[in-house]
Amino acid sequence: MDYFNVIPGSNKFFGKEALTYRFNGPIKPGTIVVIELNKNPCFGLVTAKTKKPEFETKDIIKTTNYIFNESSLNFISSLLDYYPNYIGPMLSLFLPNKLIETKNTDQQISARELKLSREQARVVKEIENSQSSTVILHGITGSGKTRIYIDQAVKMLKNNKSSLILVPEISLTPKMIEDFQQILGEENIIVYHSKLTPVQRNKIWSDIYHNPKIIIGPRSILYLPVKNLELIVVDEFHDQSYSQENQPTYNAVKVAGLLSKNKGAKLVLGSATPNVTDYYQASSKDSTIINLNDKAILSDHSVKVEVIDIKSEQERASINATLSNTLIQEIKKALSNKKQILVFINRRGTSRTILCNNCGWQSLCKHCNIPHVFHHDLNKYLCHECGRNQEKITRCPECNSEQIFYKTAGTKLIEKELSRLFPLANIARFDKDNNKADHISTRYPDIRSGDIDIIIGTQILIKGHDFPKLGLVAMLQADSYLQYPDYTSKENLYQAISQLFGRIDRGHGSGKFLVQTHSPDNPIIEQAVENRWNEFYKSELEVRQKYNYPPFVYVLKVKHSLKSQSKLIEYFEDMVKKTKASHNVLVDGPTPCLHQNKDGKWHYQIIIKAKNRSTLLEIIKELPKNCIYTIDPSHLL
Repeated sequence: MDYFNVIPGSNKFFGKEALTYRFNGPIKPGTIVVIELNKNPCFGLVTAKTKKPEFETKDIIKTTNYIFNESSLNFISSLLDYYPNYIGPMLSLFLPNKLIETKNTDQQISARELKLSREQARVVKEIENSQSSTVILHGITGSGKTRIYIDQAVKMLKNNKSSLILVPEISLTPKMIEDFQQILGEENIIVYHSKLTPVQRNKIWSDIYHNPKIIIGPRSILYLPVKNLELIVVDEFHDQSYSQENQPTYNAVKVAGLLSKNKGAKLVLGSATPNVTDYYQASSKDSTIINLNDKAILSDHSVKVEVIDIKSEQERASINATLSNTLIQEIKKALSNKKQILVFINRRGTSRTILCNNCGWQSLCKHCNIPHVFHHDLNKYLCHECGRNQEKITRCPECNSEQIFYKTAGTKLIEKELSRLFPLANIARFDKDNNKADHISTRYPDIRSGDIDIIIGTQILIKGHDFPKLGLVAMLQADSYLQYPDYTSKENLYQAISQLFGRIDRGHGSGKFLVQTHSPDNPIIEQAVENRWNEFYKSELEVRQKYNYPPFVYVLKVKHSLKSQSKLIEYFEDMVKKTKASHNVLVDGPTPCLHQNKDGKWHYQIIIKAKNRSTLLEIIKELPKNCIYTIDPSHLL
């Protein structure tokens, strides 16, 4: 009888090390086997042969013909070192829930001719000549980054190599999928996502194991058993959808980097608005940075930009102060000219804002430089990073006005008001409350054709879509980003404006872009609409260095909840004291989570900052098991 270390690929296995099972015969490391865990069968991964233990062991029920090679095993090992999650939930990402036997198939790759502009051809050449394993493609919206991805993936497939094309959310990128399929045909493209049935996902898993493919999908495709992987593309790599903050926690951009290193594959990170931290870290490691500054479609059409000061009496004279008089008049013009209108409002502005409706002043923490949040139960302004608070004010400290603003409107209120003002218009709202029939992926043809007159929505509208009938785009409450209590708020505002402007500035026709704000002189708005990203990047780095934020420190977010608020605070204060005594770190908090009281419990957190990521990995090992932690979080809330 032989004995083997096996990792159960189950979300119910919360161990830190492999278990020992026995089998009568040899098994190669990397083999997927069937084992019993808590009296239930599940898949497991054999990592090594081992000695007979002193304790009784269970049998390996069955072996399979699916074997992870050495580079795949190294990838799993490096991933567990980088993100110290429980190994069961992490390994479950790599395994199907049922194995379906498929065979190798001989593929005849035929691709339609792909025409690239001179600028795109230059970028392709630079990517292929780059000696770096990582390339950042910093291309403005509408510059044709997708065409470059297709060119590289087609070349790989013709050489019997696979490519992974990551997108933030699969339902938001129908145009990209259509472009790939038009060039290569549907048979060479696999679109993978959570809406597939288990049978479909299992069949794809087996097919990819045997045959080179181009796989398009969200972050989960990084764990598929891709054959001959040679190219990884992360499109819109700035998007927060690439971060998973429930167990197992990880950032898909970082995981793509680990996978690229283990497989020797080229990694291309594409975005018009890169994350400051990712861009800084990549440039510090001598990654190749390629700029793509020309539009793919050359056009004489122009887009006029107007920043509207919503504080002015002239604009606020409308029935609904959220919709400016200028916006209402521009909607009337667009409708009369048979042009489509997109009205965007930031869903993330769920916390109550604190700003002066007269001069635009906002309440910031003097220690952390992030916006305060008003807590009714405390009647105070609270910083959600360091926990410092400030008494509620009744007058603006800048202009002495009593117009202190706390509320934000949502998409449903905007839909109701626009329906009242324009009863004959076909209006559609797109947000997290949509059912399947009303989802943007279902109604995308109606948007592209212009059948929908006014589109209202949140972040879902600005991720890579091409709406050719647009004549007017309006951003409401731009300040809601700056009131978001996190150090990334300014970056999020820049990205949202730039991405939103990119929906209309694609060469299909002339149009207008309106930004409603309480702070019309805010430099971020001007930088975004004028595509002055380098200027924004430089100024943002200076602020982050001053206040000890990434990329100048690494961050660990630790959360816990208890029914007793006092015991929870005492619990964290003890943790902070021990952590500071053992490690050279900065610790902010304890402070309430954004939703501090839910499910009958109080929810608090601390933020630990260190110069070296290895220090945070050491701290994670020391944390109590009942804590929830995220290393390298995309935000600090």
